[in-house]
Amino acid sequence: MLPVVVHFPDNPSSTEWEELSKLEKIVKFLNACLAVNGILIQIERPHDYEGWYFWKGYPAMNVQLVCDYIHCIQTFDVQPGSATNKLIFKYLQFGSKIHTVISKHMHILADAEYVLLRHVLAPYPVNDNMTKDKRKYNYHHSVTQISVKHIIGLLKGQFCILKLWKFY
Repeated sequence: MLPVVVHFPDNPSSTEWEELSKLEKIVKFLNACLAVNGILIQIERPHDYEGWYFWKGYPAMNVQLVCDYIHCIQTFDVQPGSATNKLIFKYLQFGSKIHTVISKHMHILADAEYVLLRHVLAPYPVNDNMTKDKRKYNYHHSVTQISVKHIIGLLKGQFCILKLWKFY
């Protein structure tokens, strides 16, 4: 039996987007289909280390994961630790092309570091004057980020070498 290969839908009219929209039922966001987040993984100092250090002073790689409702990674990208999630999303394959392949009514849920775009929903900034509706929105939004962190935990379980590195 061949292994199941997960692939990203390649056009907005694809029926695969309807399958991905099942995330909506789990996280209570209308037309939510994917969740995106990044994780910094500490690495050994590369020989050519320029750009691999993130703000805490450690060499790291920034891994951006895009996940669906059944905890499958739909796409990912790995960049030097100095690259922010926002920059990775904006300039690399997934973020720069998503508007051409995602169905018009679908949304991707991202953390506060990401830019709010037509297809990307981010949480409201947290402050003392937040309305009840904004707090509720942020609560439900945080559930999606927990699911991405869960996938990272599954990866750490599958690949023991990741347990040796620090995650931020």
